[in-house]
Amino acid sequence: MDGQNERGGDLAAAVAHFIEAADAVWTAYQANGPGKVERSLFDPVEVAQREVSALLDDSDLPALAKQIAPDDVDDWVESLKQSIDQAGDLAERCARRPEGLCFITGEAGLVPRRDMHAAFEQAMEALRTQCDLLRDAGSSNSATE
Repeated sequence: MDGQNERGGDLAAAVAHFIEAADAVWTAYQANGPGKVERSLFDPVEVAQREVSALLDDSDLPALAKQIAPDDVDDWVESLKQSIDQAGDLAERCARRPEGLCFITGEAGLVPRRDMHAAFEQAMEALRTQCDLLRDAGSSNSATE
């Protein structure tokens, strides 16, 4: 396997690790509610987010992205970065802010922000799709060598 395929595999693994960690926060948030998620549950998300970000800064990334999105390399990379950032920010809110993904009101207490819930789910779905594309690109490259 050449360096580009290794980086693609590394990126796919890092994105999969991020997805797993963010899913754990989301599952805990949905089960326990705002302010009741263990703050340390976000730590693996933070580590995985830094790992993905470092891999996204790799100079070989455009060549890998060209295999996945030949017509929109910059858009693909930017989309992946945005999805990681958005899911990471929302996971942090779930784990580290007492209101989580809610409005705080005097009359009704905490009111879920459905837009944030939807944004988290959309970012995670986009990441799953990106991860599948990365894995497919890596496996098709391995098969042709």
